[in-house]
Amino acid sequence: MNAPDPALRGFVRLDRVPDPGRLATRSRQFFERVFTTLAGELRGRLLARPVPPGDMPGDRPIRGVAGDVWAHCEVRAAPEAGDRELSAAYTAGRWAAFLAAVGEGYLSAGYAVSVLRRITDTIVAEGHPRLVATAGWEYPDCASRFSFDVTQSLALLDRDPRDEMAFLAVLRDVADEFSPAYGEVSNDHGGFSALEAELGWFPWTGVDTYRHTLRGYSWVTIVPEEIGDRLGGVPVLRRSGAFATAEALRNGGYWLQATRRFADYGDAAAHAVHRVLAPVLPAGDPAVRLTPGPGSRRPGA
Repeated sequence: MNAPDPALRGFVRLDRVPDPGRLATRSRQFFERVFTTLAGELRGRLLARPVPPGDMPGDRPIRGVAGDVWAHCEVRAAPEAGDRELSAAYTAGRWAAFLAAVGEGYLSAGYAVSVLRRITDTIVAEGHPRLVATAGWEYPDCASRFSFDVTQSLALLDRDPRDEMAFLAVLRDVADEFSPAYGEVSNDHGGFSALEAELGWFPWTGVDTYRHTLRGYSWVTIVPEEIGDRLGGVPVLRRSGAFATAEALRNGGYWLQATRRFADYGDAAAHAVHRVLAPVLPAGDPAVRLTPGPGSRRPGA
């Protein structure tokens, strides 16, 4: 049985999307930066001894043994761009092809790097620790919203505070370039914000409300400009005492980080953040149940 893999997930959602050429360039930069700065030991092991690719689409079943590092990348393009699809195990040549395929007109792209785990005596599958990066249009609202997303096992982040800082820097770089509709860094909630998971919302639920109702809050909350301005901007947010970092993003929006380290984000910090952001959160949000950091008394939250 595969044990749970606690992971940190960060995402930046955009509803004001730049021209396709700029978006494609930014996406390639995002993928390269995640792979070179966050993959660390996994990347080193992958490059030193890549699992031989198979001869089936997507290289399934995986050819390797438990403990090997495996990586898989895929790109899906829109019909008007030729309806292309790439799905393949990592090799240096395929990595170059993956980046080249992330061009104008692509719908979604991503890759995962992980340590293989044993399923049976003859079958292995993707396991953990893991690093997953994706970028793409969010179905079913493909016409107006795009997201950058990265998930990394906490086992890869707990060893050195600089690893956690690098994780945040990747997301801050994306958030600074655009004017985000929302974003957060929290425990992995399977594609949802922490609050969306509690409320049973999908990311596209209430898509037209993003800039007047906050989608949630967590260790790091990326607040759209309109909502942050209503809260009083940087001076008021800093004086609240709820944030170790409260800064304006370069092109609109706010970066609110509750504590310096994720491990310190527990019940008290979560409630302090909620107290400040409550006026712009959905009515009836479950404040007491949102204690997502490992410093909480409920580690599984």
